[in-house]
Amino acid sequence: MLETSDNPFALAILAHLETQKTRKNAFMRFESKLRFTRSLYIREWSRDKIIELFHFIDWILWLPNDLEDKLWVEINKIEEEGKMPYISSVERIGYRRGLDEGRIESSFPGKM
Repeated sequence: MLETSDNPFALAILAHLETQKTRKNAFMRFESKLRFTRSLYIREWSRDKIIELFHFIDWILWLPNDLEDKLWVEINKIEEEGKMPYISSVERIGYRRGLDEGRIESSFPGKM
């Protein structure tokens, strides 16, 4: 029922449940995150709503860098298939840089 809901909170709850279920299996988490991302592309929501929910899902379903890179490849494929390009390559590059900077800052608390 949560999966078919148009309520963004239902997807947020599902993402949280998937985070718990895939805690020790990065590949299962990758598959869950890809499934969530695909579901965002097919909904008839505004661009802003989709991006905001994607950011939440991206944060809660954290992936190691190699699987994160693989996810972006899959997102590119989805966009090339003619689905709505809500998350542009420029946004992805900026997002990646922000994540990298955040990791550096968290590695050196108080140093930046």
